[in-house]
Amino acid sequence: MQKVQVIGNLTKDVEVRVVKTKEKEFSTAVLSVAVNGADDNTLFIDFDVWGKQAENAGKFLQKGSKVFIEGTMQNNVYEKDGVKHYGFRFRADSVEYLSKKPETEQEK
Repeated sequence: MQKVQVIGNLTKDVEVRVVKTKEKEFSTAVLSVAVNGADDNTLFIDFDVWGKQAENAGKFLQKGSKVFIEGTMQNNVYEKDGVKHYGFRFRADSVEYLSKKPETEQEK
């Protein structure tokens, strides 16, 4: 079993999308995270977030927010123009907010 754990900062605001299938409707978002790696190299990792967790990320996180994410890495194989492409996708199982979104004047 493999598990991914990272602490980093969001590189952009969270955009939540609603996906509709024949059976149900659910929310999804991508959390783009910058993680400090070894030798001052910065890693940029996108995590897929689903359901209520995606909705909450859209409400409470913004560019620069610090997060702790636990998740899994999955194979991503797709074909485009007759050529197979291989890579990885990261899925967030849990997202912990280490800093919060500043309040606006309307929220006070």
